[in-house]
Amino acid sequence: MERTGRRPILLASALLVAAATASAAGQDPFRPGNGITKLDLLGDGTPSMTVVGKRENFNAHSFDVVSLYVRVDRRWEIVPFFDAGKEQDQLASSGGADCLLHDFRFFRRKPHAPLELVVADRDDGDSFVDVRPVTFRRYALVRNVDSEPGAPAWSFQWRATRVSEKSYCDVGDAFGNEPRWRE
Repeated sequence: MERTGRRPILLASALLVAAATASAAGQDPFRPGNGITKLDLLGDGTPSMTVVGKRENFNAHSFDVVSLYVRVDRRWEIVPFFDAGKEQDQLASSGGADCLLHDFRFFRRKPHAPLELVVADRDDGDSFVDVRPVTFRRYALVRNVDSEPGAPAWSFQWRATRVSEKSYCDVGDAFGNEPRWRE
């Protein structure tokens, strides 16, 4: 009898672990929190991570700085972002006490695909609490297959820009209410 009594607990535990793994590796958008977060950036199990650190400002406008790394040939390499040919080696998430004006999300279109990146921006307007359209810039993860000189092994390359249909104070609300950001 004891053995039978354990099966539901083991099954429930296995389902919880499977659900947590699917959520972390599935299509749901996510934003890593403060600290080091292990990722499956490439979708194939290659070790990768984000490092998120807070830049304290001692006012309502502190911000996060985010960098991405992938393991290539037994060393950690930075994964930069390219937009209109301009390279950035880190992301930032910023705003005021009331509204987040700049943030990002990762998502997968399908299981085992590389992560995609979407960066959301709302201009300042007249104040940090203005309600304005949000611009979403989507980036795809690209590998430097030919080892082109001057290019990183992996990078996020700009693919599309979309503007929200509605206006928002906080870009996090726009991520939650505007399906177009995935396009």
